[in-house]
Amino acid sequence: MITIKTDENNDMFLDENNNLAMFNDITDNASNLGALLNVVKNVVQTHRYEIQLDMNKGIPYMSTIFDNGAYLSLWKSYMVEEISNVENVNYIESFTTEYDPSKYTLSYKCFINSKFGTGTLGKSYV
Repeated sequence: MITIKTDENNDMFLDENNNLAMFNDITDNASNLGALLNVVKNVVQTHRYEIQLDMNKGIPYMSTIFDNGAYLSLWKSYMVEEISNVENVNYIESFTTEYDPSKYTLSYKCFINSKFGTGTLGKSYV
């Protein structure tokens, strides 16, 4: 897979040659798995509205959506479906969530089986 690398803040960065960092070694399964996990991370963030919505302004997304346990289950099933639709993902081994309503913190951990091997993706959002 060929895709742009991002750091832990989801920012693009330059490689050691001052070029845009890329996952582009299509013969290396570790590089392909890293690229796939990067794509999946962006799918989750997009559908969590992180990319389109500044959570410090506008609709209070976390309190509106996740204060009701039914919505969390709905979000979880939607995420599993969306991640499963990413090219080269074979299946989701597990997808667990934890929500702390007092801090409005959502954490998830996802184990993904793919064409390139097994990878883990997890994040905590405040």
